[in-house]
Amino acid sequence: PYVLYTARHLVRMRELATENGETWFKMACDIDMAGVTDYIPVNYDETFDRKIHFDGGNFTISNFKYDKEVNGANYGSLFGVLYGSCKNLKVDKATIVSTNGCGVIGGYVGTGGKPALLENVVITNSSVTNSGDRCGGVCGTAKEATIRNVSFQGTVTSNMVGEAKSGGFVGQTEANTSFENCSVDVVFIGKGTDLGGFAGKLLGTPVFTGCKSKVVITSSAAQKNRCGGFVGWNSSTKATL
Repeated sequence: PYVLYTARHLVRMRELATENGETWFKMACDIDMAGVTDYIPVNYDETFDRKIHFDGGNFTISNFKYDKEVNGANYGSLFGVLYGSCKNLKVDKATIVSTNGCGVIGGYVGTGGKPALLENVVITNSSVTNSGDRCGGVCGTAKEATIRNVSFQGTVTSNMVGEAKSGGFVGQTEANTSFENCSVDVVFIGKGTDLGGFAGKLLGTPVFTGCKSKVVITSSAAQKNRCGGFVGWNSSTKATL
């Protein structure tokens, strides 16, 4: 793997990740991202073909900040669209500001035909603010994803009026996605509908096992206010909770 020691090493992941290929990264120490303003998510552009495997080594990325107006790319997050895997990572004091699908880990965790594994990830003292749809503390959308032992603690703010499809953990689920032993401890404020303490909107056949939501949630939507402590709207063909 490429071994990561510094903030600049993290910034270079986009450059090093092979298009239509598979690339491995591994952290060797805690990394402070304070002051970094030129970070671009590893896999943010069509056709999302940079498959990566990221091992955090149980180290911490701190003070990661992504503001779409400053950084420019879609899917504000560490990975953009996570295709491959991310495991054994701690993230502290992350700040995400975006206008479309976003979360600390990805705008998407997995996407069509490009599955992802997210495992043993702890996110603390972090905030996600979005003016578009599908945001979550961890990810905007989970699709063809396996997510195990992942937690988020912080705040999520959805400023979209209408079907925001946003949650404390994940905005929307699609296709075959499973969550095992995942949790949120979140203050969630939204202006729209389809807001959930854990998941905003369920599509596909999601499975939740041993998942918990500790949330203070507020929605100011005037009409069609689908809002819940765990799920905002179950529009799934078959959800297992």
